[in-house]
Amino acid sequence: MQGTAEHECAAECLIHGFDPAQYLGRVFVFLPDREEMWLEALPAERHSQIKYRVVLDDDAIDRVEAYVFFVRDLAARLGGVLLVEKRVPIDHLTGEEGAGGTTDATILTEYELIVVDYKSGQERVDAYEVLRKATFNVITGGEEPEIRGPNLQLAHYASGALRAFGWMVPNVKSVRLIIVQPRLPHPISEHAMPVVEFHQHCERIRQEWRKTYDAPEFVPSESNCHFCAARFDCEARQKAVLDIALEGFVPGDCQSLIEAKPKPIDGKWLGAVYSKIGMLKQFIKDYHIKVFTELAAGRPVIDADGEPLKLVEGRGGNRFFVNEDMAKVTLLSFGLSHEEVTKTELRSPSQLEVLTKGKRQGRGLPMIPPRLKKDQWAAVSMLIDKPPGKPAIAKSSDERPAIRPALDGFTDFSTLVEDDQDD
Repeated sequence: MQGTAEHECAAECLIHGFDPAQYLGRVFVFLPDREEMWLEALPAERHSQIKYRVVLDDDAIDRVEAYVFFVRDLAARLGGVLLVEKRVPIDHLTGEEGAGGTTDATILTEYELIVVDYKSGQERVDAYEVLRKATFNVITGGEEPEIRGPNLQLAHYASGALRAFGWMVPNVKSVRLIIVQPRLPHPISEHAMPVVEFHQHCERIRQEWRKTYDAPEFVPSESNCHFCAARFDCEARQKAVLDIALEGFVPGDCQSLIEAKPKPIDGKWLGAVYSKIGMLKQFIKDYHIKVFTELAAGRPVIDADGEPLKLVEGRGGNRFFVNEDMAKVTLLSFGLSHEEVTKTELRSPSQLEVLTKGKRQGRGLPMIPPRLKKDQWAAVSMLIDKPPGKPAIAKSSDERPAIRPALDGFTDFSTLVEDDQDD
């Protein structure tokens, strides 16, 4: 959500020549029908439909400025034509009719095509991929250098840009891919190559796409599965995860579980297991979401004991005062001091509830009476509310009633569903 808002801000600045600082404090909103727009452009009658809001704060504006000023300076220095948020075809690579992508910024010069992509996240993304790591040559005694190819996403965009706008740069000799990632200490990643070499890489990409139709090879990993729409039902992924979890066990043989001996915890084995943790965690999270979506849609899910699962209301959020000013006045009227009621702000309900209990002074000494009586706390409790818990998965025997959350097609299930293991 944050990245979408920053992309929109950056695009408007590059297209219209705006200063990103003008967007400080502006609110970007998301609606159930996937409309994305600035709050001030949204009709008042639709405000109640807003699902998410993103406020562009100082940090967001700093990131957008870094990207916008970089692109502007590069285009001006090279004297190139700047194209922003242009749809380009990629069906010649993917084989899918009508497939396309949208470039953040494309700069066309007499001899070079440049594609610039803005990344607002913190996980590093390079403008290249490593096709072969640096290796030691036992014959020559020297090191074979690392071989790099273009970042796959940007390669698709650049190939599409050449197809769409190649007529504007008939003498193009090189392709340069750039990723601007302002959150990183070194925010610029570049990869350039002659256009002939670039086309060779694109042919390799086209053949890889072709293989996915003719003879697909599945290589499950944390990164490969992250954005795959079929990851919930992928047999190759399930097998890979189960092979990791059940390594050393013989299927159906309980004795093997009893006699199984753990591997020695040496550095190599420990590192090998650690490298798989990301995929295991992602697999568990995805299947938690899968169960949630099935139950939310009213479809049955049965656990290993044959008991149906259901959705219930999970643990609620932290309690809060509906009206802090009224709560403060009420508490002070009961004789509490400002120090007891507030820090720099009104203390939370949980912190104040402690005052309803007495304190021991030590053996033989009388109890210190509570600062708040039960009837006084009851009056304060009228000013307290608590958000409902997120939907949680539970067995049908759970005493909590089943619920059926309303789904709008826009819900991020990974933030909605609650892990109920501790309940």
